[in-house]
Amino acid sequence: MAVYLIGFALSVGLIAFGEKKRLPVFLGISALALLIPCLIAGLRAENIGTDVTVYVKQLTRCALVSDDLKDYFNCYWYAEWRNLYVKDYELGFSFLVYVVANIAKNMGAVLFAIQALTVLPIYIALSRNRQKMPVWFGMLLYYFLFYNSTLNMMRQWIAMGFLLLAFQLLLEKRGWLTAVFTAVAFLFHTSAILAVPIYLVYFLVWLPGRSKLVHGHLQVRISTV
Repeated sequence: MAVYLIGFALSVGLIAFGEKKRLPVFLGISALALLIPCLIAGLRAENIGTDVTVYVKQLTRCALVSDDLKDYFNCYWYAEWRNLYVKDYELGFSFLVYVVANIAKNMGAVLFAIQALTVLPIYIALSRNRQKMPVWFGMLLYYFLFYNSTLNMMRQWIAMGFLLLAFQLLLEKRGWLTAVFTAVAFLFHTSAILAVPIYLVYFLVWLPGRSKLVHGHLQVRISTV
């Protein structure tokens, strides 16, 4: 527990120190601050996070013993009274494990990369609002409310991180980037498709100055600020 609390305090302290600095200093301090939660995730014991033993460990093993990508995606292991294949998991996540495992040759690096792909889009989304709200406070909430669950639901949390960034870009009216990051989220967990109706609600109801509900000849315009 102490490792987590000290790590969170150091990371939040660095973010608070650097968020009002000029861009080069902000980027450097941000990289150092985000390195801390990624190292904690990468160096943790294998029994922290059920999904580590359920599929990350097996995917890493398959990546290390496979001759190529085709062999990797056809690799399988026995669990839950059936064979589980690498290809049963989302393409983005499986490919991430394959690349990192073959470069670093260990599962710790895979867990590090998973946390990096979770925390980075969240941090970028918060940072794009750093002139309006303190980034350190948003990251403090992430650490104390959600970090623990990211050590387990890894595919889902990567997807949620990219969806948060995608919606932030939607608010900035960067539609094509929203589409790109939503697609990336889908590659890590198919539940990301649920973001599409949320986008539609935003366009139809909440988009400032353009909101209009139409039913027959009745039109109701909603003004938002």
